[in-house]
Amino acid sequence: MSSAKRFDPGRGSYYGIKRIHRYIKEEKIFIHPDAERDAKKYFGWTSEDILKAVLKLQSQHCTKKVPLDGNPDIPVEHYKARKIMGEDIYTHLHKDPDEDVLLIRSFKHY
Repeated sequence: MSSAKRFDPGRGSYYGIKRIHRYIKEEKIFIHPDAERDAKKYFGWTSEDILKAVLKLQSQHCTKKVPLDGNPDIPVEHYKARKIMGEDIYTHLHKDPDEDVLLIRSFKHY
C-alpha cells in the first residue's frame, strides 16, 4: 500500500500554503503563458508580480481543490483573495505530475 498522502476533493489545501510559498522561494515554479497573459491584461502585472501576489495568499484563500483533467490523482487548488496588492485575484495551481515544480495555471480578476 502506498504511503502517499490521499487526495480528497473539496475545500481546503492539499499542498499547504507554506509548501506553495517554499516552491516560489526555491524557484521551483512555472507560470503558464495564459496566466501571464491574463495577469498583464487584468492588472498590468508581470510574472514577478504574480509570484509576489501568490506569496501573500493565506490558507483561508483556498476555496476548493479538484482533480486535474487527465490525472485525477493530482489536486488543483483554487484560490480567491481580495485586496492582494490592491486587486481581487483568482488563481489555480498544482504540482507538476512529473517534476517537483509548482504550476500556476490561471491568474485572473475575482
